Amino acid sequence: AVVSEGDKEDLIISMANSRYEYVKSFEAHDALLPSTWIVIRIDGCHFH
Repeated sequence: AVVSEGDKEDLIISMANSRYEYVKSFEAHDALLPSTWIVIRIDGCHFH
């Protein structure tokens, strides 16, 4: 059987999409409370 380049690309794209859709079904929506701040402290003291 002869498979064209376009058919190969369509197959690869559909396989990739289905794999990620399966993973997305296990994701939970993370929501922050209103007026919540994320604080990150970066100081250069202990970087190696």
